[in-house]
Amino acid sequence: YLGFGAWPPENAHRRDLTLGPPALNQRQVGAAGKSAAQWRQDDGRCEVTLAFGRATGINVQLLSGELVLFDSGSYTTTRLRHVNASAAQVFLSRPMGGVRLCGLPNASLDVRAFSANDSTLTRPAAQTTPRYQLAVYLWDVEPTGAVAGLITRGVRNVWTPGQLGPGGFDGSGQPLTVEMPAVCVDLPRGNMIGLGVALYDPAFTPANEDSALRVQVACDGRSRLELPILEGARPAS
Repeated sequence: YLGFGAWPPENAHRRDLTLGPPALNQRQVGAAGKSAAQWRQDDGRCEVTLAFGRATGINVQLLSGELVLFDSGSYTTTRLRHVNASAAQVFLSRPMGGVRLCGLPNASLDVRAFSANDSTLTRPAAQTTPRYQLAVYLWDVEPTGAVAGLITRGVRNVWTPGQLGPGGFDGSGQPLTVEMPAVCVDLPRGNMIGLGVALYDPAFTPANEDSALRVQVACDGRSRLELPILEGARPAS
C-alpha cells in the first residue's frame, strides 16, 4: 500500500453486493438440514435467523493494525461444510472476473434481535431488545465453493439497543454497519466473494451469551456488502 499516492487509493470505487439466499441452504453443505426451518423466502423477502453459539465452525486469525495485505496467498481457511448453520451463515457472490480489493470493506445488514423465549413474533420494543454481537467475515472462496480463505473480519457489539451513540443502534429502519480493517488483495478469476455472519467471534467479548438469543438477518436487497474495487495497475513493489 506504500506504493499508492493516497490512502484509500484514488482509483478505488465502491461496489455493493446485495445478499441473496444463504449458501448453506442452497448448496446443502454444513448443517444445512438443521437450519432449513430458520431460513425463509416469500413475497420477495429473504430472512435467515441465527442463534447464539460459540461453535460456529469458522476459523479466524488475529488481526494486527488497520491494514491487511495478502501477497503470499496465505489465508486462514474455513471448509464451508464445517460451518454450523444454526450459529452462522454464509453468503456467496457469483464468480468474479478477477479483481483487486483495496480499501475498507463494510457489511450493512438489516437485522432484528429477539429472544427465543418471547411469546410473540412481533418486533420487540426498544427497551426489550436484547444486546448482541454481530461478527462478519470476508472470504476469498475457491470456484468449487468448498474452501474459503479469510481476507478480513469485523465485529460490532450492540450494548444499548434502541439508542444512538457508541455501543448503540436504534434500528429505525436503517441497516447495521459492521466495519472491517482495510485490505489490499487480488482475487483470482473465477473465485467468489464470501460473507460469513455469526453472533460470536472468539477474539471479542460478546455483548450477550444467552442461548436464547436470536438475530434475524435480511438476505435480500435490504442487506449488502460494500467492497472497495481498485481500478488500474498494481501498486509499485
